[in-house]
Amino acid sequence: YQLIAQDVTTVDNVVTATGNVVIYSPTYYLSADKVIFHQDSENFELFDNVLIIKDNNIQTQSNYAFVDLKNEIFNQSPTFLMENTNSIWTNAKESRKNKEIVKLDGTIISSCDCIDPDWSIRTSSADYDTENMWINAYNPRLYFKNVPVFYLPYWGFPTDTTRRTGLLLPLIGYSKGEGVYYSQPIYFAPADNYDIEVI
Repeated sequence: YQLIAQDVTTVDNVVTATGNVVIYSPTYYLSADKVIFHQDSENFELFDNVLIIKDNNIQTQSNYAFVDLKNEIFNQSPTFLMENTNSIWTNAKESRKNKEIVKLDGTIISSCDCIDPDWSIRTSSADYDTENMWINAYNPRLYFKNVPVFYLPYWGFPTDTTRRTGLLLPLIGYSKGEGVYYSQPIYFAPADNYDIEVI
């Protein structure tokens, strides 16, 4: 890691850097007003105006962060997370990342304007798999502006446009000859060049 700051002091393998602190490596870019680096455990604590960017794609902003880059463990609060490839953002009271899984508490999810989104999903908690590009949302409520319109106890959805096997929208109806009917299409995508739909 390379560390640049206006003022750096070291006491017993603990480095304290203040004033426009920047830390970078081939994978990460971190900045904050103050950073405490524990050399023995290779952990960083970042305070105030914390910005973390991974692979020029995933960006988080927070007031506080505990970062273990060696083991890919992060704790941040509060957290604004945005992934540039799919334009989905989340705003959470607290986030914990271990390897590729990010656990979010008290979360707002959207892809609209960050300040005044047209729609958003508000959850009690969520899990975001950054490798498989999938979000599991618990107690999600769909909002249009500030008006709640729909609730589910659980909802999982992809955050990218990769074709995946899954259920499509069902068709429900009624006719005099057949009565009530329910038709459920299932979409199979075993490869990029073909797919199968079973109803």
